[in-house]
Amino acid sequence: MRRVVVIGGGLAGLASAVWLAEAGDQVTLLERRGRLGGRTLGFPLNEADGEMVDNGQHVIAGSYDYILKYLDSVGTRKFVAFPDTFGIRAADGTTATLGVRARDQLRLWTGRVPGIGVRDVMRSVLPHLRMMAASLRPKDELDEITVEQWFDRIGMPQALRRMLWWPVALGVLNEVPPLASAHALASVMRTGNRKALRHGRRAFSIGYPTVDLRTLYLTGPRRCSRRRASTSGCVPRPRGSRWTVAGCGA
Repeated sequence: MRRVVVIGGGLAGLASAVWLAEAGDQVTLLERRGRLGGRTLGFPLNEADGEMVDNGQHVIAGSYDYILKYLDSVGTRKFVAFPDTFGIRAADGTTATLGVRARDQLRLWTGRVPGIGVRDVMRSVLPHLRMMAASLRPKDELDEITVEQWFDRIGMPQALRRMLWWPVALGVLNEVPPLASAHALASVMRTGNRKALRHGRRAFSIGYPTVDLRTLYLTGPRRCSRRRASTSGCVPRPRGSRWTVAGCGA
């Protein structure tokens, strides 16, 4: 049995610790903050009714192999539903849904989605082709601009940005387009396109948590730790400004 130290308790660190433990290693996870999860954070909005505010990965695409593998390992994948749609709201307040299914795409490209006209769709054809071409092999220069700047550069119509790409970018990158990296979005598109060749439409399926993000991402590793606990214990515990998860070997 190897003794392994993982530094950082974000999702990448947690996944590494869990998978090393599954392989039979004794794992110690160090985190300088008094909590685990990194950018994944949940806190109550109202103590009385228990409503939670979440920050983290809210949208899970079917191509997110490693996130899904992590959720399988910690036993919380059952809390992700794949309706393959997301809600949109036009400027006049009209609501509708969009998705990756053929009928949803047909509605979009025939101008039958609130807030998106046929003219907007026609004007978006060339920008979408440019996006697809750039995502085949994202250039380093995309790492120097934001998603919104990329949309400006390729000429994406405002209606398509507001109704389609803003929700998509915010969901998959957990950042608003004026701040999110264009290279990150192009890389997600590239991964989805590659996996679509093997898995078909499932690679572009859209999943949502049915529980708060703390339950989805963070309670599982704690249960895993307790299940694998040695006599020294494996439950995350504060140590100064660190968190330690020890004795997680099988």
